[in-house]
This record gives sequence, structure tokens and C-alpha cells, in this order.
Amino acid sequence: MLHARARALGERAMAILKTRWQALHRITLCPHRIGHIVQAALVLTHHEHHGRY
Repeated sequence: MLHARARALGERAMAILKTRWQALHRITLCPHRIGHIVQAALVLTHHEHHGRY
């Protein structure tokens, strides 16, 4: 049950990121750079939603 809850949280976060940041659908960079881009998107999304996600 804990694993399912954690997985659902991760899937919901990715859905929010993909919906909000359409550029994440077609990134073809090296994985290291993608990680930095996703981290920046997470910070901005977190700030936008006032910490709810």
C-alpha cells in the first residue's frame, strides 16, 4: 500500500509537469541536462502551486 501511494504521487507529479511544461514531451538532450531541466520545472511548479505538490 505504501509503494502504491508513493507511485501514485510520482505519477501525479509527472502528469502535472507534462501538462504544465509541454516542452518536456519532446526533449532529446543528454540525461544529465534533462535532470536539470526537470528540477527547474519542479521548483517552478512547486512555487506556482504554493507547496501543494
